[in-house]
Amino acid sequence: MTTLLDHKTALGFLAYFGYPSPRTSAFQVTRPRKAERRKGKSTRNVFLCYICGAAGSGKTSLLKEFVGRKFGETYQPTKKMTSVVNSVDIEGSEKYLVLQEFGSKYEAETLKNSKKTDIADVIAYVYDSSDTNSFSYISNLRQQYSHSLDHIPTLFIATKSDLDLAQQRHEVQPDVYCRKLGLAVPVAVSVKTGQMADVFHAMCGIAMKPNSAIPGGADRALSPAARLRSYIKMLSLVGGFSITGFLVYRTWTRPGGWKGGWWTWLVGGLWR
Repeated sequence: MTTLLDHKTALGFLAYFGYPSPRTSAFQVTRPRKAERRKGKSTRNVFLCYICGAAGSGKTSLLKEFVGRKFGETYQPTKKMTSVVNSVDIEGSEKYLVLQEFGSKYEAETLKNSKKTDIADVIAYVYDSSDTNSFSYISNLRQQYSHSLDHIPTLFIATKSDLDLAQQRHEVQPDVYCRKLGLAVPVAVSVKTGQMADVFHAMCGIAMKPNSAIPGGADRALSPAARLRSYIKMLSLVGGFSITGFLVYRTWTRPGGWKGGWWTWLVGGLWR
């Protein structure tokens, strides 16, 4: 986890423990996440998931559950950035998942910084399914920072499923909101009763196949420049087919037809 979040500190630890130079040989350097999303598959073994949501939605309880800490009934607001790590078994392969919660003080600072959002493999939006106002916080957050969030694989989590489900005071309900984005409906969990619906496996699964959970479709995983290049290639291809079809039509309909071979009719078609 330290290597993922702060490689300079990890290098200092290696030096302290007497790891031989070059100490960077202890690291495995992977491709940028954006490059992996273009291919639709991640080769990483360590994934970073940002946990975002309104105060009291159950973010800290999720982190505690992930590392086997006891559930606490008393609400304690998060005052500093918190990170936890644990292993997750995916089809017999061990992956490491890092969950990071910011607290209200650092959340906006992180989400508006594209350098920080670019290192996230997954972003999980957590809301209290028993609180009528909890989902609106997520919607407003996504709208405010859409420029730096829409390319990140996304998962919605509805906590406190052991309590009565509340109708959210939002223009659309969470399941409809997710479907409009082309995403799976929120995963319902209850840390208190231990009903977790394999949510941590779901996070790793999304990180491994990122294009399956890009809001608005896999095309959002590309940068604006990459999307522009993709559109230009497509238009060039369509234009090429159109010109070829036009030349074939002109050659076919003129006197002499295909006489003289393909080069003659091609040049002749262009000249005419």
